[in-house]
Amino acid sequence: MLDEKDKGTWQIDFYSPKKHKITSFIVNKGIKVIPSEQIFQKEVKAIEPLDLNKIKITLDQAYKKINDVLKKKFSHETPSKKIIILQMFEKKEIWNISYITTTLNLINTKIDAVKGKVLESKLQPLIDLRKN
Repeated sequence: MLDEKDKGTWQIDFYSPKKHKITSFIVNKGIKVIPSEQIFQKEVKAIEPLDLNKIKITLDQAYKKINDVLKKKFSHETPSKKIIILQMFEKKEIWNISYITTTLNLINTKIDAVKGKVLESKLQPLIDLRKN
């Protein structure tokens, strides 16, 4: 179950393969549409379609798994912002969950959205992302 503080404002993004752009929708008490923007990729390639019928792990289940990872591996970090993405990645349906921490680190965890296995979890300073 999501914490009460996590409920409220959501940003939902939709990818247009024809335009290779993302349109964002900010959802709170209403819906605000953010104009389409180029997607962030190191190299341009098509985004694989996601078959929602294959997803067996709910957001709440994925959230519980990442909380376990946070307690075991990153208890010294305090998350302040969450980015939750359900996507196809390397031919797998995954929950790609990132936390920005109060110490300006990024904790990224990938969870198999079909089997529920934690595939990867790593911590890196946000500043390192600028170098790539």
